Amino acid sequence: MGADDYFIKPFEPEDLFAAIRGKLKKQEPLQKRIKSLSAELDRLHNFIETKDGLLENFELEMRRFLANIKLTITILTQVESPELRQRYLDILQDEFNRQISILNQLSELKKILTPDNITLLSQFNMLHHR
Repeated sequence: MGADDYFIKPFEPEDLFAAIRGKLKKQEPLQKRIKSLSAELDRLHNFIETKDGLLENFELEMRRFLANIKLTITILTQVESPELRQRYLDILQDEFNRQISILNQLSELKKILTPDNITLLSQFNMLHHR
């Protein structure tokens, strides 16, 4: 509160309205700042949500990979045929190559995954949220 909050009685309704307009005008920059911060918060929330979803997908891929590796190792310990052994070794090599590819994609994705890019990709429905 300041000196402009007080009126000498009696006062005219126009004086009251002018004081109210003055107070509202002083609030405009604050309202704009709140709106700007709210938009930035929404943008960052979208960014975090998208990154979380991508990390969740990465975790699922890694779990699938490890399960395939474990299964193949178990089978390899029981296989006596050199042809079958080679087949399972080929499966292991394919799984390994697939995981290297996913890791490389993740590294590239981290470089381009910024809040601005996520906003842009979301506008074109190129990202799916949880």
